Amino acid sequence: MYPEDQMVRRHDLVLQWIAEGLVNCSHGSDLEDTGKSYFNELINRSLIQPAETSKSGEVEYCRVHDIMLDLIVSKCADENFTNVAYNCEDVARMHACEYKVRRLSLKSSTNDATLRIVDTGMSQVRSFAQFGESKYTPPLSLFKYLRVLVFIFPFTSSTIVDLTAIGQLFQLRYLKVSTFPSSIDLPAEVRGLVHLETLEISGSARSIPSDIVCLPRLSRLILPIHTCPPQGISNIKSLRALHCMNISLEDINGLGELTSLRELRIYTDVVAGEVDALVSLIGKLHGLKYLEVRALFSQHHCSPMYSLSNPPLHIEELDLPGWILKRVPTWIGDLHFLRILNLWVDNLSNDEVHVVGKLPCLVHLDLSVFAEGGAVICTGLFQVLKVLRLFSHGVAHMQFQIGLMPSLRQLTLEVNNGWGGGVPRGMEHLLALDHISVFARHGVKHRDVESAFRSVVDVHPRRPFLEII
Repeated sequence: MYPEDQMVRRHDLVLQWIAEGLVNCSHGSDLEDTGKSYFNELINRSLIQPAETSKSGEVEYCRVHDIMLDLIVSKCADENFTNVAYNCEDVARMHACEYKVRRLSLKSSTNDATLRIVDTGMSQVRSFAQFGESKYTPPLSLFKYLRVLVFIFPFTSSTIVDLTAIGQLFQLRYLKVSTFPSSIDLPAEVRGLVHLETLEISGSARSIPSDIVCLPRLSRLILPIHTCPPQGISNIKSLRALHCMNISLEDINGLGELTSLRELRIYTDVVAGEVDALVSLIGKLHGLKYLEVRALFSQHHCSPMYSLSNPPLHIEELDLPGWILKRVPTWIGDLHFLRILNLWVDNLSNDEVHVVGKLPCLVHLDLSVFAEGGAVICTGLFQVLKVLRLFSHGVAHMQFQIGLMPSLRQLTLEVNNGWGGGVPRGMEHLLALDHISVFARHGVKHRDVESAFRSVVDVHPRRPFLEII
């Protein structure tokens, strides 16, 4: 049970439902897909409200209306499904209740007496979530039947989250800790957590147990961006999602054996041999749906990307910031399920625009073009595209033809030193457009950009909102 007015991520809910055994699916169905259908059903019935959509246009975050939340809390308490505690009195009431508390959600204040009362009589709790700032964490070793454990503290918190006892929670399936910039203490060993499926940490973990690579059911491993994973991460054959930084070259080569992997997000400083290994890896992960490989701190040319002969054809998101390609690879045109694309290229020809523009499912495109010049974006392309973020020196040379991008709602451009005051031609043909953002870079005056693009907005049939950044 999340706090009032808090945005709740869909994926968190689905994975917590799965961990508690609340998601049932027929033979051959995917548990996460079934859980997602549960979430969509709650949206359709207005039991929860959409709060934020993803780049692909799906509801990614939800919230619960105050009136509905009060009803849910009341019904859950009546059915002994979930109990919510705000203070000592709430916890004392639970202790006095004839029913055992199975799911406990604490909305902590700075009054740690509330949490200390939890220490006794709560051994039967299956799900424990703590929100808000507190300097006290209940002794987790008491919760021996715990399946779901969640700590979400505010960014201003200075809490040190002591998780050294989780190694004794042998029933644990799901662990999420979001405490940035607070510190997280993890145990030296976790190999006893044989049922753990999700380990998601956002904060400053002092160290990551090296034996997480021995967990037989771990399917989702999300590590802090400045925390390097232990050696042998490629041994976790059950992995479906991996987010980490600076994975070793040996493990990059080994990840190709993880046939269950569906989501891979790597943040890397780039070392010798890594580019070739990453390209080879992409060609091996045929079941991959979401791929982000972010080059940190610098930009790198990635010629081996053109030689990729077996791209993952069912991929839905391809995000390659920091990797500069001389041109758009031809195999991009084979990705018929691709919905989100982020590419950096030296040059963009009309033919390459055609390759990307023919993708039937593409709804979000980030494209950075480093060479001068512009392309004519022809009629019939980008039929379902909703968001275009185009960073190019050739903005003034762009041309949008009639019938182009009939679904485009958001357009982001940039102008740089030497811009000259021109704007793309044919913007009035983007008939669904309702938001234009323009980045003024390298000394370009905001008022000049405002004046140039205001003339476009004033003649556009939808009068889109104009934002100069």
